[in-house]
Amino acid sequence: MNFNMLIFFQRLNFNRKSSSSERGSVLIYSLLILIAIMIVSITLMRVFIPKLKLASQSISSTVALYSADSALEWCLYRQRGNPDAPAQPTTIGSATVNIVFDGTELTTPPPVYDNFNRANGGLGSDWIFFKGSNEINYPAVIIGGPINGHVEQISPPPIDRAWRDSWYRRSEVLFPQNQYAQIVVTDTTQTAANNEGPNVIIRAAGSGSTARGYFSVVGSGTARIYKLVNGNPQSPALLQVWDPGLAINVGVPYTVRLAANNNTLTLTKDAVSFSVTDNTAPYLDGSPGITISALADGGEYQLDDYESTGPIDSGMCSVMQSPLDHRATGLYRGINRSLQISE
Repeated sequence: MNFNMLIFFQRLNFNRKSSSSERGSVLIYSLLILIAIMIVSITLMRVFIPKLKLASQSISSTVALYSADSALEWCLYRQRGNPDAPAQPTTIGSATVNIVFDGTELTTPPPVYDNFNRANGGLGSDWIFFKGSNEINYPAVIIGGPINGHVEQISPPPIDRAWRDSWYRRSEVLFPQNQYAQIVVTDTTQTAANNEGPNVIIRAAGSGSTARGYFSVVGSGTARIYKLVNGNPQSPALLQVWDPGLAINVGVPYTVRLAANNNTLTLTKDAVSFSVTDNTAPYLDGSPGITISALADGGEYQLDDYESTGPIDSGMCSVMQSPLDHRATGLYRGINRSLQISE
């Protein structure tokens, strides 16, 4: 082998080593670049993914917040004395609404009383007349003066056997869901054979053709609970009981009490009680009050010593927005409110 060929092969071998070294360097550089890109990508993900998640969840948070605000508007609408408030909301959009009337600041409102011991005349500003008879309306009046007053109907109507019908609810605006009303009644002229006379109503709302609530009818030997729908008693009665122990005697006072606990209604005459459950679109809000009815054939009654659940002015509204479980809570007292949201 001559000297020139030796040089040729040495150069060829050197070029091969150089190519191998270069290929190895490219691989290292590529790995370094990929690692750098990965680090940058992970950093960007850690920065932006929470922001993207927060942006997407803000929709549910906003729904919960505005739903709570809408529920509070309903509470305040009732609180400010506006008539015929819509039914208590249970859902607003896709959010579930839970309104707690009793609140956290006033969990047990004191009862309200009215013994009607005031000057003769109308029942006064504590009462709202919201329904009269379909045939003829005769308002109740206080008779007996400021010392021992009681409530009676006015003189019998001129139409024979026409109903004398007066329905009143308390003028305070907001009452707890679970409520009661009771009165002391005296039949002054005859036994209530026609099952009519002063009684009580609970969860009353609306007026005229929109009036609704649950009311009692206690007569001699009978006790009934009716559901008032669109101004008319729903037939048949939710509860109808015949019991000789319910007899009414002329001149002997008796107590009528109607109470609601969720959708269970309990009617009590003196010490005898009967209960029924309303499972068909039950009323869950409204005001307690009295109903005064009698026939024109001589029946006269006295109503005295009214008592009922007292009004409230504070409460809580809790709203859950599904499926991301965002909750907004609103608190109200009087005409003021506050909102907060939590996850």
